[in-house]
Amino acid sequence: GVVMEDAAHAHGAEYMGRKLGTLGEWGSFSFQSTKVMTSGEGGCLVTSDPARGEEARSYANHGRRREHGWYEHFRAGTNYRITGFQAGILLAQLNRLDSQIAIRERNSEYLRKKLSEFPGLEPLPRQSYATPHSQLLFLFRFHSEIAGIERQVFEACLRAEGIPVQQLYPYPLYRNPMFRNSPFKNAGCPIAEANCEMILALPINVLMSLPADVVDFLSAMQKIYENKQVAQSLITVSQ
Repeated sequence: GVVMEDAAHAHGAEYMGRKLGTLGEWGSFSFQSTKVMTSGEGGCLVTSDPARGEEARSYANHGRRREHGWYEHFRAGTNYRITGFQAGILLAQLNRLDSQIAIRERNSEYLRKKLSEFPGLEPLPRQSYATPHSQLLFLFRFHSEIAGIERQVFEACLRAEGIPVQQLYPYPLYRNPMFRNSPFKNAGCPIAEANCEMILALPINVLMSLPADVVDFLSAMQKIYENKQVAQSLITVSQ
């Protein structure tokens, strides 16, 4: 079979020294607005097979083939071609990708260490096979019963302090509206359900912050923990 690797937000990341996107016959990357590299929308395919590459290029370019005429179409293709303007934006980002990954790796490691000192905060571990990790998001589990504050209140307090934290997923995939009438609607995956409830995410712009900004974030976290009982009562009343 053919392996198609989804590396949507793994630009520059590696698995045991091999660049993601090169592990299968195909690799795909996204350039949508929230990704590591962005041109607003779009993406790209990579392959080590020249023949497959030509076929994909033909599908994206109205079914044309290189070295043939503009009005020669060999398949029912599409108009999914990236623009020169978008390509220029992406090439500029590619030049600084490695240095930005290093910044995010450094900030993530620092946050992982410091957040572990707060009761109820469990940063997801850094896996050794990621060499390096692209660090699109910083993820941590929030155990409200240990922290002594409800997750929703904790999120509201962080946002009030200017920290753009968010619940990563509101529910597992099978609870999406599109599956409402499908056999999967009651799949019942308790671990997935629990993680959707507990896992919070810090976006990429936080990980690209200066060291002083990361310290400010930790100071805000300390402030919330020191005043969590007051925050719990006030926000519960306001709801």
